Amino acid sequence: METTNAGINRQLNRLLHYSTTVNIRGDSYRLKDIKRAGVFSMPTSTLVTPAPQVGI
Repeated sequence: METTNAGINRQLNRLLHYSTTVNIRGDSYRLKDIKRAGVFSMPTSTLVTPAPQVGI
């Protein structure tokens, strides 16, 4: 197994070549729990326009 940057890049490229990227909107469960506890406050997530579907 290669450990150089080029080797890692190559392996990730092969792994992700046929994958589908999924954008998940909203806060994670961990972030929601932290906000409820009042430990950390952050503006609520904003609506993001979804990327166009290609090759479907």
